[in-house]
Amino acid sequence: MHLIRLLHQISESTSRVSRDIRLLRRKRGADYLDDTINDGDLTLKEQLRMNRNTYDILCELLREYGLSDSRDVNVEEQVCFFLHILAGHQKNRSIKHAYRRSSETVSKYFNNVLNCVLRLHDVLLKKPEPITQSCNDPRWKCFQNCLGALDGTHIRVRIPPHEHSKYRNRKGEISTNVLGVCTPNMMFTYVLPGWEGSAADGRVLRDAITRKNGLRVPAGYYYLCDAGYTNGDGFLAPHRKSLMASSSSNGKQPREGRNRRTWTLVEEKALIDSYYLIIADGYKLDNGQYKTGYLLELEKYMIKFIPGTDLREKPHIESKIKTWKKIWGSIYSALATSGIAWNDSHKMLSIDDEDVWTQMCKRDSELAKLRNKPVEWYDDWQKIFGKDRATGEHAEAPADIIENLDKEQGEAAEFSCSTGDSHANEGKRKKAKLQDALLASMEKMQENVESLLKTTVEQFGVMSQRIGYEHDLGKSRREVYGIINNISNLSSKQKLLAASKIVDKPADVDLFLSLPEEMRAEFVNLKLTGHV
Repeated sequence: MHLIRLLHQISESTSRVSRDIRLLRRKRGADYLDDTINDGDLTLKEQLRMNRNTYDILCELLREYGLSDSRDVNVEEQVCFFLHILAGHQKNRSIKHAYRRSSETVSKYFNNVLNCVLRLHDVLLKKPEPITQSCNDPRWKCFQNCLGALDGTHIRVRIPPHEHSKYRNRKGEISTNVLGVCTPNMMFTYVLPGWEGSAADGRVLRDAITRKNGLRVPAGYYYLCDAGYTNGDGFLAPHRKSLMASSSSNGKQPREGRNRRTWTLVEEKALIDSYYLIIADGYKLDNGQYKTGYLLELEKYMIKFIPGTDLREKPHIESKIKTWKKIWGSIYSALATSGIAWNDSHKMLSIDDEDVWTQMCKRDSELAKLRNKPVEWYDDWQKIFGKDRATGEHAEAPADIIENLDKEQGEAAEFSCSTGDSHANEGKRKKAKLQDALLASMEKMQENVESLLKTTVEQFGVMSQRIGYEHDLGKSRREVYGIINNISNLSSKQKLLAASKIVDKPADVDLFLSLPEEMRAEFVNLKLTGHV
């Protein structure tokens, strides 16, 4: 029993120490949160990129849209997790150390806040208002009926190495191309993130205006955009002549126009063969891109195939490759959509769904030119330009994300309801089996404990008997020496020798003490002479 009580005390002490450590960690995390929020606007802006008033408004909005306190983490701390990661490019492990939380807790509440922020898109994204005649802003008053401006911006991202080619922009950085639309007073009205960095701004805009929840421009209104976009209904880009004049005023000479050169079928075949040769020479990398100087190598092979040709790397070969990539990209994107297939025998697109084709042509004006038109080199382009094409498969506007989330949640709830009844009896059986197994385990544990206690008691009894017997034997030995010391006809040496021989065996001690007094002296003499 003493052993069990000791083990129980050790267990309680360990639990108490663990609890104290957790409380200390929680206190440190709470102190860090308090320092971040209440240390003034300067600290809050450095850490979370917003002042205290904006932070409080955001927390209140998120509460209204479904974010709530949990047992251990309130809304304010959840929002701090979220803003710290976004504003400071922090890792999960950094946040968990600062706030003394687990990685699972940080990840869980980051996603909860993210979902609620996405649901705020109707609040955070403003409704565009056109410029009127009463506008007093000298920068905008000449743009009547203008809704604002738009442009693309590149944000650096980290992605798997095998996708680097799609996300590498013209500056060589790995990024995602984000379309932003804002009002004249710099309030966002629409955002489309997710396109790969290699995608052109015009292609991202075409995708935005053809989406179900995409950018809408009412008739008679327009947005301002830069020269990366083309003039069209709803979009006003700078005129080309104004750009040339601007370049001249900056000391730069405008580029002279070039006569377009028509390639023959033999020249196109020679360029395809040249491509295969530089691929064999190792100029194509694993990510689909080509090494620096590949255009010059193509020119050298073209001269070998067609002696005396006037085709050069610039502008002829470079321009031809650009045209081919544009056509290949249009076909590649179309084939990724259901309703459009590739007719390999005729080397052209096969349209099965006219509505899908119409929508695709709105997104890509080049695609309309390819209907019923054979494309001789498409299979070769697949091998030459493969692994180097932006698709926009991850691009989603906030409204699209919320729609998909609601759809997934609805399907999950429907699946749960439809399978709940069919699994009810099975659940009860599993629960009953679990309870039976738990009861059997507890009974087995009780038997083991009782057996342990019984064994422990028996061992303690044997130990106590041994201790008592040794105590009695020691007392009897002292009594033997006292009796021998009173025998008068023995010397001191004989008394010591006789006592040591008798107490050496417990049986001799018991026999000596049981003898009458007149026979004890005779027993001592027999011991001394060795007859006993």
